Amino acid sequence: MQVAAISISPGAVAILRTTREILSDPARHTQKAVARDKFGVEVGPTDPRAVCWCFLGGMSKAGAKVDTRDPFDKMEALARVERTITLLTDGLVSSLIAVNEDTVEIPGADGETLTGHAAVLRVLDVALEV
Repeated sequence: MQVAAISISPGAVAILRTTREILSDPARHTQKAVARDKFGVEVGPTDPRAVCWCFLGGMSKAGAKVDTRDPFDKMEALARVERTITLLTDGLVSSLIAVNEDTVEIPGADGETLTGHAAVLRVLDVALEV
C-alpha cells in the first residue's frame, strides 16, 4: 500500500524517518501525554527530560531535531501521516491521536489488526513508502 502518488519533500521524509527512529522502541512510546520524563511526568516534546513520546510528540521532537530549511516540511510530514491514516482506514479516520490512543485499528501488512504502538509504526512505514 503506497501513498506515493503524492510527492513528498526530502525534509518531510527526514522528519518521518526521524519520528520512526524516535518511536521505534515501545519503551519510547506513550499515550495520554505528548511526552513523559523518566518518572512518567508529562513534559513537552522537546524538553530534554523527555524519554517517551506519543505519535504527535514524536513528530514534534523529530521536527525540532531535523535541520530543514523549508518551514513547510513539518506541515507536509503531518499531512502525509493524516493522508496515510485516511488511506489505511478507508476514509474513516485521519487523526494520528486516534491511532496513538488505541481508538482506531490499522490493518497490518499481513492483514492483522494493529493498535497503539504497532499501529503508529505501521502508519509511519506506509507514509515512508515513497
